[in-house]
Amino acid sequence: MALINTIDDLPFSEKHRILLNDLERNGIQVDTVFTKQTLLELLDRRLTNRTFDRGIADQLYERYPKDNYGRFTAGDFLKVYLEAEGILRDKIKQIDVSINEYEKQRSEVIEKLEVIKKEERLNPYGVMDGSKLIVQLLRFDYANPAVPRNVYATLACEQNVLRSQVVEYNGGAVWNEEFDIDIVTGLGDVHISVLGFNHSEDPVLLGELRIPLAKLKDQQIHEEICDLFDRNGHLVGGKINLSLHWIFSKVKYLNDVARKWDDHIRMHWDDRTDCERDLKVLYEIFPSLLDAYPKTEAKKALPQNATAYMTHLHKTLSPVKDRLEVHDEAMISQEITLEWKEVEFWGHLSVYGSIALLILALFACFFKADYIDILASLAFLVHFNAKGIFRGSANKMYYLFLAMFAAIAIDLLWLVVYARTWNIVVRGLELTANLSNFTIVIMWFEIPVKLLLALSHYKFTKFVRVTEGRLANIELHQVRFSTTAVKNY
Repeated sequence: MALINTIDDLPFSEKHRILLNDLERNGIQVDTVFTKQTLLELLDRRLTNRTFDRGIADQLYERYPKDNYGRFTAGDFLKVYLEAEGILRDKIKQIDVSINEYEKQRSEVIEKLEVIKKEERLNPYGVMDGSKLIVQLLRFDYANPAVPRNVYATLACEQNVLRSQVVEYNGGAVWNEEFDIDIVTGLGDVHISVLGFNHSEDPVLLGELRIPLAKLKDQQIHEEICDLFDRNGHLVGGKINLSLHWIFSKVKYLNDVARKWDDHIRMHWDDRTDCERDLKVLYEIFPSLLDAYPKTEAKKALPQNATAYMTHLHKTLSPVKDRLEVHDEAMISQEITLEWKEVEFWGHLSVYGSIALLILALFACFFKADYIDILASLAFLVHFNAKGIFRGSANKMYYLFLAMFAAIAIDLLWLVVYARTWNIVVRGLELTANLSNFTIVIMWFEIPVKLLLALSHYKFTKFVRVTEGRLANIELHQVRFSTTAVKNY
């Protein structure tokens, strides 16, 4: 039963008269003195064979103007009771206004979505025709005081190369310039470089950063102050303030916005349910107060089944999810993607070393179980696809670095334990001396390879962690749900 059936309300004096008459019929006057215990007894007595909610009773008791002995009058009790009832009713009315506004905003999004569904066309990469990356260059600051007088920035993405205007550096360089970059595949990076020069001198690189487009597939506005690096991945003390926004599917974007409105609506319905529950507890001790309110048609409640409220969204899911397999958990993954030329020397060395260790481990398997070496090698190689593109995280690389030390420790232990069993029966199998000696030679080759791999894994882990640090500067701040933002698309 909905307790708030109308926006109309009763005057405070009328509600006070109803409650006072109710108490007087039970022999309680306005100046009757209560203690906490006698109040609880009264509340329990007004409920048939039930105990009044002690949590609500404690909240009411805290608001009573008590004397030094914790006593208060029936008049104080009625005043606090009506204040609590009024607060809850007002809160429910405010929630109803918010829900109505959210539902209106959601309806506008759905109407826009129905139109976009008929118009949107996706290319083989799952990117809509006419997709653009909007980049706003705002400001550049440099820690080194020896900054060239003239500063400009270049942006490179896919086949696009753009250049900003040249501005004077005076305690900072301010562009406030916006660029629209055509996106076709969405597989590359946004490469931003800041350069400076004095008069006729050649421009010098002040710093750069790379932002994978995959990090922008949440289709939200990323606004951040990012650190700049040199070509070796070291911080240069420069910072650039920029904003990036890429819509690769308007259908999916509007679906996501509609879901956010659904979440807001559902949260407000939960708050409304809590308020109605507290009101119901209050009205149980004074049912005559609820009966005095004018009755209108009850407000429709949110369906118990949450999916029933999102039926429309299930019918309008973007085909991009199936074609690109864009999952929510992938959007918050810490993994990065690097091309073969970007993994640099230590990445290349780790690949070749893992291949060498895998071959040696397969030979060693003639004499001993060498599965940890095989698994460790494969665990690293699977992070590279057939085109040499790496996808992984620094944490995973660090675990492989530790695995190399574990493999070396197991080899040394094996050599100590089986040192005197090379030419005798081992576990019921007669092994020839030639096969044993061949395996021992392989083992001695494996150990330096593993040491080299441990070093290369460690260096590569640091390289990946630095790269992750660059990307961390453009993580999501907040989603903008304003109607203006939606109508822009």
